[in-house]
Amino acid sequence: MSQPSTIAITGASGFLGRALVDAAAERGTIVRAQSRRIRADGGGVSWVAGDVRDRRAIESLLTGVDAVVHCGATLHGTD
Repeated sequence: MSQPSTIAITGASGFLGRALVDAAAERGTIVRAQSRRIRADGGGVSWVAGDVRDRRAIESLLTGVDAVVHCGATLHGTD
C-alpha cells in the first residue's frame, strides 16, 4: 500500500482554500494548510500560521510536501 500524498495549501481559510482543504482531507490526502491565524490540527489537516510573505512560515509549510496549491490572495487595495 502506498503512502498518501501530502499537499500544501496557501490561503486555506479562505472561500476556495477551505473547500479544497475539506475535499482533499476527505479523499485521504494529508493536508498542510496555511492561514494567517492559528488553527487546531485535526482530521488529516495540520495548520501552519503565517503570512505567505513570511519565509519561515512558508518553509515550514513546504517541508516534505508533494504538491502546492496557492489559494492565498489579498482582498484589500486597488487593482
